[in-house]
Amino acid sequence: MFRFQKWYLDLVTGDGTVFIGYHARLTWGAVRAKWASTLLSPAGARSLEATSLRGTGIVTRNSQTVSWTCPSLDVTAAWQFIAPPVRQTLLDESRGAIRWECPCTSGEATVKVGDARLRGIGCAERLTLTLRPWQFPFDHLTWGRYATTQNAVTWIAWQGKCSTVGLEKRGSATRGATGRRRSRGTRRGCRPAIRIFSRPPAAPSCGLHYGRSSCGDPAAR
Repeated sequence: MFRFQKWYLDLVTGDGTVFIGYHARLTWGAVRAKWASTLLSPAGARSLEATSLRGTGIVTRNSQTVSWTCPSLDVTAAWQFIAPPVRQTLLDESRGAIRWECPCTSGEATVKVGDARLRGIGCAERLTLTLRPWQFPFDHLTWGRYATTQNAVTWIAWQGKCSTVGLEKRGSATRGATGRRRSRGTRRGCRPAIRIFSRPPAAPSCGLHYGRSSCGDPAAR
């Protein structure tokens, strides 16, 4: 049996410092493997990366928070939900499935990594694969997110052997605003929604790193 599960966790502070964490587990027959990685990119300073195959810790969640403690990378982090969770089965066929879940589309995040103490807005999502990567029916995948204390948007799209598909999930924040960024263009809020499109949505401003972006319209910057 093949099963791969990966958590993606991020945080952006008011001054533009970025933290990204990954926690992954692989089960494939007799093979058992764990992996964790972090990227810390302080505003105006050199980025720091670290990876560990031991002491990767565990990601836990309840109805209000996602937490990660990784002893080998000296990480203690928590995301307290602001926007509603979303989930979607992206592909389900006889060979396996691709399931995506984002319990924290937008949250108040606190991260301790080494000597750094960070606080800001972030997200936490989990991808579960029972379909082996070389069996994916696509050869190009794009995805991204935009999150504020008011609203959160996550989008996914792929192109390849199967029909071009994608989804856009929106979750409206329900708690008071914190931090420096507010969404002036979406104060009315928005209901959870899915949109199917033939190509990735336009993203006038994107950041974070290749393959994943923090995107939004100019009115939200």
